Amino acid sequence: MTILVVTHDREKEDILSLLSFLRIESDAVFANQCGRDGSYSFGHEGHRVTVHESSERGVAKNRNFLLSKAPDGLCLCIDDDCPLNEGYASVVEDFFAKRGCDVALFNGRVPYEGNRKVHELPTARVRRFRDVSYAGGPGLAFVGAKLKATGLHYDERVGYPNEVYAGEDSLFLRALTKTDLVFYRAEDLLFTVALDKQDNSSYFQGFDERFFFTRGALGKLLYPHSPVFYPLHQLLVLKKKSGLPLREIWPGFHRGRQRGKAMAKNAGK
Repeated sequence: MTILVVTHDREKEDILSLLSFLRIESDAVFANQCGRDGSYSFGHEGHRVTVHESSERGVAKNRNFLLSKAPDGLCLCIDDDCPLNEGYASVVEDFFAKRGCDVALFNGRVPYEGNRKVHELPTARVRRFRDVSYAGGPGLAFVGAKLKATGLHYDERVGYPNEVYAGEDSLFLRALTKTDLVFYRAEDLLFTVALDKQDNSSYFQGFDERFFFTRGALGKLLYPHSPVFYPLHQLLVLKKKSGLPLREIWPGFHRGRQRGKAMAKNAGK
C-alpha cells in the first residue's frame, strides 16, 4: 500500500520529519508545491518514498498532480497534519479484501473538538453524496488503476488560492458517488486531525465576506437543484457559527450562490 500526501514548501529534511510525524509505515508519494519542478526518491525504514515537486500553486492542482503520480495499487490519502494510527496498513488492506471495494473513506478523531470521531456512522456502501458529506480529504483510500480509469479530477476552480477557497475535496467525493466504483464508508479509525484549520489556516481569515461567499458558492455547486429551504438552512447554520446577524452574512453568501450557479452551468458545457 502507498500513502499519498499533498504538501507545500518542504525541503528534504522537512519530508523526513513529516514521515515521522505522520507515522508512515509503508511506501509514500508526496506532491510538494515548492517553486521548482522535479522529483526524487529515497529509502526509509524499508519503504520507498518519492517526492514530486511542482512550481505551480493551488490546493486542487496539487491534489490532481498527486493523483497523476499515484501507483495502480492500493493507495491511502492523508493530509500533512493527520498522523496515522499504528497498524493502519493492515486495517485498510483487510477492509478492501473483505468488502471487495474500489474506494473507501475511513474515519478519524478530532482532538481539538473533544476527541470526537469524524463521524459516528456505521460501515456501509456509499450510494449518494449524503452518505459522506461530513468528510474532507483525509482517509480516502482507493485502487489507483480503478480511480484513474474514471478520469475524475479535482475542480481547480475551487480551493485555495481561488476566491471559492475551500470545498474541492467535497466536490470530488460527490463526483465519486456518481461513478460505478464500489465505494464504502468505513467506521474504522485510521488517523487524527492534529491541526484546527479554523485557528491555523493559511486561508481562513475569520467570518468575513469571502468566507460567506465560499459557503454560498460551494452549497450551490454541491446541491445545484436543492429546494429553497437548503440555502435558508445554510444561512441559519452560518448565523449560529459566526454569531453575526443575517444582514452581514447575506451579501457575500448571495454573491457566492450566484457564482456557484454560473460555475455549475459552465461545468456542464
